Amino acid sequence: MIKQHNETNEMLSYFSGKTIAIIGYDEQGYQHAKTLSEHNIEILVVLREGTPVDHWREEGFDVVSVWEAVDRAQILQVW
Repeated sequence: MIKQHNETNEMLSYFSGKTIAIIGYDEQGYQHAKTLSEHNIEILVVLREGTPVDHWREEGFDVVSVWEAVDRAQILQVW
């Protein structure tokens, strides 16, 4: 029997229990963060200085500085 891999389940299993920081948030970063957060993976968002944060916080994301993201996250994703 050939074993089939489900890439999405493997990815979510790898990220489970980890904190991911998405640095340089754009539309692709948003979609990726949304998908991961829907699977109860903690996401930190780092925005460019001066970018309003209200919208991102309303979406349920924790907006932090780059330094806090580096300290707290196990995985850093730069867009």
